[in-house]
Amino acid sequence: MKSNKLFDLILSMSRAEKGFFKKNAKLYGSTDSQYLKLFEAIDKQDKYDEVKLLKKFKKDSFIKHFHVTKNYLFGAILSSLKNYRTSKSKKSQLEQLKMEIEILIERSLYEEADKLIQKVKKQAYAIEYFEVLLTVLKLERYMCTVYEPYKKMHRKNDVRNEVKAVLAHLQNQEYYLQQSDDLMEIHLYGEYNNSEEKQSYIAQIMEQDQLQDETLATTFESKRKFWQAHLVAATLQQESARMLYCSEQVVQLWERYAIQQQEQPYTYCVTLSNYLASAQYNPDEIDSQEYLTILNKIKAQEIHSLPLKILQYSIYFFDRLILMHLSSNFEELDQVVEEINQFLKKYNKLVNTKEKRELIYIICGLYIIVGKPDQALHWSLAFEQLPKSTLQSFIYFSVELFSVFAHFQHKNIEVVLSKIRSIQRQLKKQEKVYAIQKLVLQMLSKIETLAFTYNTKDLWLDYIQKFEELLKIPEEQYALGNFDIVTWIKAQMEHSTMAEIYKKSS
Repeated sequence: MKSNKLFDLILSMSRAEKGFFKKNAKLYGSTDSQYLKLFEAIDKQDKYDEVKLLKKFKKDSFIKHFHVTKNYLFGAILSSLKNYRTSKSKKSQLEQLKMEIEILIERSLYEEADKLIQKVKKQAYAIEYFEVLLTVLKLERYMCTVYEPYKKMHRKNDVRNEVKAVLAHLQNQEYYLQQSDDLMEIHLYGEYNNSEEKQSYIAQIMEQDQLQDETLATTFESKRKFWQAHLVAATLQQESARMLYCSEQVVQLWERYAIQQQEQPYTYCVTLSNYLASAQYNPDEIDSQEYLTILNKIKAQEIHSLPLKILQYSIYFFDRLILMHLSSNFEELDQVVEEINQFLKKYNKLVNTKEKRELIYIICGLYIIVGKPDQALHWSLAFEQLPKSTLQSFIYFSVELFSVFAHFQHKNIEVVLSKIRSIQRQLKKQEKVYAIQKLVLQMLSKIETLAFTYNTKDLWLDYIQKFEELLKIPEEQYALGNFDIVTWIKAQMEHSTMAEIYKKSS
């Protein structure tokens, strides 16, 4: 086991999980207290430093077998996390009860086993935990051969029918999962480069009978994936109204299955965030108050796993920034950005790079809107320090563009032209270059004329007309990540900021 894996595991623990581990370690006396000393020492480190640990514990006996000690501690932490999860998760509790059934059957305590089987089945059906149901039904089938009351009731046929029904539910779930995953692969990885081929493949999936009628999806997971497939298809086909409708259906599904919110709080957060994302493309369909209500629901979800809690807060911060944009209320921007900055510093190693990119992207855009180019440049430099990825190409383009806007405002001609050339080289590597991307770069390349000469009004107005024509094409609207290029031009013409223009118009 690599040493940093132990450090990473400890780093990923929440305060409650660490407290649970320490409490249990102290219960087992001197042996575990030795490991607890090592745990606490590693927990205090900002980065793993084995040399310091060896020096610190050079007088302790466990240091002679340090590799073994670390392995033991790693296993003890995993065991503690498993026990902690059991106390919080209904699925984990059912797994434990299943083991108790096995123990009771091994000891021929069939009556008690039967009571527990019925209890587990009832709860498993309630949360649709079909995987554990299959195992329990297998135990129940065995009971049919050894437990006299079962024999008299001819339970074997009933159990067989139940197994068939559970397997049918699992098969149903697997089908919808597969369709949703196939569409998501196209969405994330740009499979099928030819646009016509891509749309043909999407249509082929969506025309299947099982995706025409929600009632054919027999479980919560099946229904969730049914609507997710429709949502992803609508996104790929850039049908904003259908995106909102499908995301609404998924939210309503979660409301009908409230017990699933408790079992899968993070997935519920993602669903709510997807709904807000769809609302961005339909701004007249959701007001700021409704947006804020959903935002507070995301924040309020009780999530015990620290990595998932961090993802939850990443979603919350991102949607909070989007709300500022939608409501044109930027008063708390600096305060929220500082909260995000502290969040990223505290959990730097645990925050997913994808989440960092998305947060920085929206921060850069908002600072361009409020007319703070230096802050936009600061965050665009932070973006450049992140590991590169072939995914999220429009985010890379947008952040580079925000950087150009910032330098444009400072009238840094050479920097603007250099960055435009760099962006153009990057665009050549993309699957598709949009007309609106070419136009915005063409416009910015005229910085010497636009920024340093008088009477440029007609030229700006000409660009406004060109952009407005392009923005009538749905796929072009997505190419700038919803950045309002027309208002940016108006801000340059009026020597104002986009935020001030929004304020006047509202």
